Amino acid sequence: NVDLHSLSKEELIQEISELSKKSNPYHFAKKAEKIKACFYIKLQSENTEKEQKTPQPLESKFKKSYNKFKKIKSDYRKKSEKEENRNLELKTNIIDKIDKLSKEEESIKDTFKKFKILQKEWRDIGKVPVFKNHDLWQNYYHHVELFYDYIKINKELRDLDFKKNLEEKIIICEKSEKLLSEKSLHKMFS
Repeated sequence: NVDLHSLSKEELIQEISELSKKSNPYHFAKKAEKIKACFYIKLQSENTEKEQKTPQPLESKFKKSYNKFKKIKSDYRKKSEKEENRNLELKTNIIDKIDKLSKEEESIKDTFKKFKILQKEWRDIGKVPVFKNHDLWQNYYHHVELFYDYIKINKELRDLDFKKNLEEKIIICEKSEKLLSEKSLHKMFS
């Protein structure tokens, strides 16, 4: 960390120019404001000493560099907003797919595999707009809970079906065993 107050105006211009090369200008916005404040404090101090009120070439150069940083920051914000809105749409679509899974009539195993894939997709998608994040998470967890309820109910229904099938098979087996004692093939067959 550099003490900005110890830098010359030229070095402050260099510092603001370097910030324009950073990948995420939002991380450096406060530093840019501090650089701007230091620059104008130094400029004001020199103007007071010299009783000079005319624009200086360094001030123009600084404004140009600072405005470049602001433009890059603005473009970055617009790009981020666009990406966040796209992510919001993708996550909303995943919630819809989870909702549809709860209504499918296929094997629980296949449904659960699809659910796990959707969960991974959800985690892999980046940020969404901050003001939508809370409601989106609430909606997602609501549908995840509904899905788990569906799986549980389906498992219970499947277990009931298995139990009913087993009871019917036992009855068929008992009837088949009784047929072994039957002498007439015609009666056995019918």
